[in-house]
Amino acid sequence: GWMWVVVSVAAALVGALIGGGIVAASNDNGGSTTVKEISAGPALLNGTTNIESVIAKVLPAIVSIDAKSPEPASQSLFGGSSTGGVQVDQGTGMIITSNGEVVTNNHVISGATTITVTLYGSLKALPATLIDTDPVNDVALLQINNQSNLPTVSYGDSDNVQVGDAVVAIGNALGLSAGTPTVTQGIISAKGRTVTA
Repeated sequence: GWMWVVVSVAAALVGALIGGGIVAASNDNGGSTTVKEISAGPALLNGTTNIESVIAKVLPAIVSIDAKSPEPASQSLFGGSSTGGVQVDQGTGMIITSNGEVVTNNHVISGATTITVTLYGSLKALPATLIDTDPVNDVALLQINNQSNLPTVSYGDSDNVQVGDAVVAIGNALGLSAGTPTVTQGIISAKGRTVTA
């Protein structure tokens, strides 16, 4: 699960949800950086904006998510059954309020009975509560329990994103190394597509 952030050049850091990872996009317009859009996936760059500055601003609000659910019972060829163990799904989220509301993908937490969130730079898994889901758009909202003063991302205008904008992806891809997300770079390949989760 990646989080996506889109960045343009303006005066302040702002973001918007797309879904899947964090995307940051950038256009040259005078030397400062504005995050236009944040979703669960990469971040946009060109002009005078550099990847390191985008990462430094966004990364503190990116979290790793572990969602545990019972494995379904299995039936053996000889008529026996197994209750199974625990299935763990892992993904990425972004903090959108200072008291710990987190946006992630629905497929990360679907069916989970226990959800924990690990903040950037930490190894401590914090308990979280599922607030709401939108399975059609593959989005879910979590609440990290008993938190305050957390770093956040903010929403911007995704209509300003253009196909071909450079992006940086920040996230807990494949559940690697909780607390230290992976970063990679690409471009916005298309807009306005509907994806069935």
